[in-house]
Amino acid sequence: MEPSLAENERKRLMLKKIQFLATGLLVLMASLFLLSKYLETSYPWLGFLRAFTEAGMVGALADWFAVVALFRHPLGLPIPHTNLIVQKQEALGKNLGNFVVQNFLDEASIRREVQKIHIAQEVAKWLKTPDNALLLVKELEKFIPNIINGIDAQEMNTFLKNKALHFVYNIDLASLVADILNYFTQKNEHQRLLDYVLKSLNEFLAKDENREWLRQKFNDKGLPSLLGIGTAINETFADGTLEAVQEYSYEVLTTPNHVLRQRYNQLTQRLFADLKNSPEYKQKADKIKDEIIQGTAFQRYTSNIWDELKTTILKDYLSENSKIREYLLKGLMAMAEKLESDTEMRASIDRTLHEEIIQFVQKNKTWISTHIGTTVKNWDKADIADKLELEVGKDLQYIRINGTIVGGLVGLILYLLFDVLFKLH
Repeated sequence: MEPSLAENERKRLMLKKIQFLATGLLVLMASLFLLSKYLETSYPWLGFLRAFTEAGMVGALADWFAVVALFRHPLGLPIPHTNLIVQKQEALGKNLGNFVVQNFLDEASIRREVQKIHIAQEVAKWLKTPDNALLLVKELEKFIPNIINGIDAQEMNTFLKNKALHFVYNIDLASLVADILNYFTQKNEHQRLLDYVLKSLNEFLAKDENREWLRQKFNDKGLPSLLGIGTAINETFADGTLEAVQEYSYEVLTTPNHVLRQRYNQLTQRLFADLKNSPEYKQKADKIKDEIIQGTAFQRYTSNIWDELKTTILKDYLSENSKIREYLLKGLMAMAEKLESDTEMRASIDRTLHEEIIQFVQKNKTWISTHIGTTVKNWDKADIADKLELEVGKDLQYIRINGTIVGGLVGLILYLLFDVLFKLH
């Protein structure tokens, strides 16, 4: 990432300040040297100051030359082996790339640093904050229209139709119905269904208008009518029949172990066995299945599965109460909870991701080295010195300051040694 302009200006200001300090120290050494040299004959003790400032001035000049020579030609003079950064730009980039790869991207170093990162734990912690999970969902949602609209409708409809046909063709309809019937039987739902039918029949027969309608049917088509018996006898027969049916249905309804219920259980079990084992029932079920598949409704529906699904998804996507958004959010929150509570899962995910990162870096080390070298090589020659000087120039100015002080001290020590030796002789 490129440094901001404000950051560059801050670095440039700090560099100028320290450059001013180092240069000021050089000017101070030169001034004190001239002053002490001029007054030394009158004040011999100034010889110590002259020795210190003379050596300090030489050290300051030498270090100034060395620091400046790294980034440009001192005083603009094309002195050999100066302006080194620009002159050695390509080699510098190549060496920097090799240095980074060899010292920072070896497998042991990468493994050591990567294993300090608990990726799954950090992801779980981040996702547990609802605002973060919602932010991620909103980002994921942005891809939905492009993904959906990017799918070829004809190809997807054909694919889904073939899958639907394959699925239906492979259904053992007889066994499926048998399993459903067995499930309802085990849950005693078939008896509840019988109770509902008997209760409804009783309620129907209890209403006068329904009984009158049934009497009329008996008059028209009942057995006494067919035998030519009179209307009164016919109505008596009808009332008796209705009463018998109502009483018997009520008896079955209120008797849990009634014989009719037992026979109903037996018939249900027999039907279950036939559906499971009878070739005849299997053939009938397969025929029904074929009729469904060949039917207009099934063909129409399976020919446009994707169109309907696409419309539903995009409509939901635009809705403020999107179910897709809700499911994604719930899924992410559930994943966060699972990651946070399952230590083994976190460790497994971390191991996998750590290995992937390590292998990725190892496979791309050559590219990384080349990329660093190429990037440095392609830097503008007018900018490269400024870029590097902004980053390390401040520290290099301290070398000038240290060189001035250390040079002065060395000069003073040598002066004292020679002075002592001269007096000994």
